[in-house]
Amino acid sequence: MGDYEYVGLVLDQSTGTSAADFGRGKILTSESGTQVSVEEFEAALNSYVASYESTMNTAKAAYEQTKADKSEVNIAQGNVTSSKKAYDAANAKLKKLKAVNQQLAKAYTAYQKSLKAAHKKK
Repeated sequence: MGDYEYVGLVLDQSTGTSAADFGRGKILTSESGTQVSVEEFEAALNSYVASYESTMNTAKAAYEQTKADKSEVNIAQGNVTSSKKAYDAANAKLKKLKAVNQQLAKAYTAYQKSLKAAHKKK
């Protein structure tokens, strides 16, 4: 710290504002905070950073899991869409088949009537 007796550092993360104060005079008030050695300051800072790194790593893992889950949901939605298309196509074929069956039933009824009419003429 050179000729300085103390140094004060501040960072407001919400605004990005930072400040530093270097002094040669003795600190006279208790409002100025706790005086610590460089080693104590480094240890406290490292501990503080480590606590956020742990939280950040946990959040990152949760984010990655959410991305994987979203991917699975997207695949499932694609499967639902494909299944609905297949269902709609099968349903359309079923409607056509019912219409053909109705026409076939009418044709069969007409055929039977014509056979009866032919037998009556004999």
